[in-house]
Amino acid sequence: MLLSKAKVADSGIPDAGLGLFTSEPLTQGTVVYRFDQNTDQLLTENDICELPPERQDYIRSHGRYSEEAKVWALDTDDAVYINHSEKPNLRGKGGPLGEFIAAVDLSAGTELTISYTEICDISRRTGLIDTSRTLGGERLQRLKR
Repeated sequence: MLLSKAKVADSGIPDAGLGLFTSEPLTQGTVVYRFDQNTDQLLTENDICELPPERQDYIRSHGRYSEEAKVWALDTDDAVYINHSEKPNLRGKGGPLGEFIAAVDLSAGTELTISYTEICDISRRTGLIDTSRTLGGERLQRLKR
């Protein structure tokens, strides 16, 4: 769940589509996002495989996988628009079910970015940024037939 004011707009990152921009200055160390089990969604691979293919791809490309908990975390607010960067201005703490913290002081209007390899166990393990075809997707669909 986002803990600071932000707005969705066109990303400055090539081919990223939309991004999330802070609406207020943030100081280094500010918690910008915290996973909230009451508002964010948790899904197992079995849950995802019951959904239409387009929804499966959405969850796997916008969610974060926790190998420890064996679940996908999907934000239900605009945090889903935080894009990947090799030089992120947010840092992950606590893995996929943790927090995003400002790594530096940020002025209002700055696009918020994070390294997906810090917050998604599949990205960390595979090095892939787009995780829509990883883990169970096609493999689990074959097993269910």
